Amino acid sequence: MEFDFFLRVMQDRFNMDGDYHSLEFMFSDTRFNMKKMSDSHILVETDAIKLTIESAHSKIDGNDEDFASMINFTRLSRVVIIEVINVKKDSNDLAKAVELILSYFHILLFEDSKNLDTGHIEIHAIKLGKATVNNQGFQVFSDPSTL
Repeated sequence: MEFDFFLRVMQDRFNMDGDYHSLEFMFSDTRFNMKKMSDSHILVETDAIKLTIESAHSKIDGNDEDFASMINFTRLSRVVIIEVINVKKDSNDLAKAVELILSYFHILLFEDSKNLDTGHIEIHAIKLGKATVNNQGFQVFSDPSTL
């Protein structure tokens, strides 16, 4: 899945003109920067967080019935993998980023290898459990409105 459509949706949502490959906007009183790194990766930054959003298509076979049953998804295009690169303590920006990402995507897979405090994530998402893809573990979160 290419992220062009998602970035154009964000550009339209925040009433921005110009190039959609690099966006800067305010959401929930926080300045966000989104930058397309490749067709399958977007960098998301605020003053307190840095993370990447990766297309699930890059790691997951859409016909993998075992995986589909683990997370109960209907469309792989609404599933993304999130790698948290940096989060400053005592910041609510991760919760705001999750809220923003869930405004388009339905399922978020956070790489399990990170010792991530999921408290901020669970403000806007429901933890469904864990899933394994190609021997890599993920913590699975869903938009509550899609359950």
